[in-house]
Amino acid sequence: RRVILDMVAKHPFSMAVFEDSLYWSDWEMQEIVSCNKFNGKDFKTLVKEAGIRPMGITLAHPLLIQSGPPSPCVDSPCSHVCLPKPLPSTEFTCACPSHLVLDSAGTVCEDSSLSSALLLSTSTHIYSLHPQAIGLTSHQAMGSIPSPGLLTSLAANSVDSMVYFVNRGAEQILVMDRETGTVNPVMYGDQFGAISYDPFSNNLFWVDVHK
Repeated sequence: RRVILDMVAKHPFSMAVFEDSLYWSDWEMQEIVSCNKFNGKDFKTLVKEAGIRPMGITLAHPLLIQSGPPSPCVDSPCSHVCLPKPLPSTEFTCACPSHLVLDSAGTVCEDSSLSSALLLSTSTHIYSLHPQAIGLTSHQAMGSIPSPGLLTSLAANSVDSMVYFVNRGAEQILVMDRETGTVNPVMYGDQFGAISYDPFSNNLFWVDVHK
């Protein structure tokens, strides 16, 4: 690491490089300046006008236009994201947002019940949503329980596709398969409060509300 320029730049914000010169906008000085990118010499102010506070800058020049083979992602079969492999390869790889997975062909993104999700419940329904997916605000119903229903606690199983929950309305702990949506009873009783699943010991813990 080497210091190119010191004590001259007050508050650099945006930078650009072209040939032997380094350009940047300075918030404090409210100007665009440049210097030699190797030794910091030839420091000079390029733009400084009253009332103008330069922020982001970039450079446009014919020499900066990269010419080469066409992108392998042109007309690719990828449904969401296409990632070109490093040159000289002419191949590509399809990718998906965090809440989707590739199909068996490796080109189309599809829903997966086992992808990471936030599970929410009302008194009778369980929903999944993906807050890590930018711009996605919708949620998907995973399943419901018959009356009398009063869901009070959820515990996801990170080992497989099972989700455990307490139904205080019917005084039982139920398990739901996220892949099929089927719900089956696990234990009966009115003592179950909060529950939690431990994937290391493969045990389900609960709070006894009567003790």
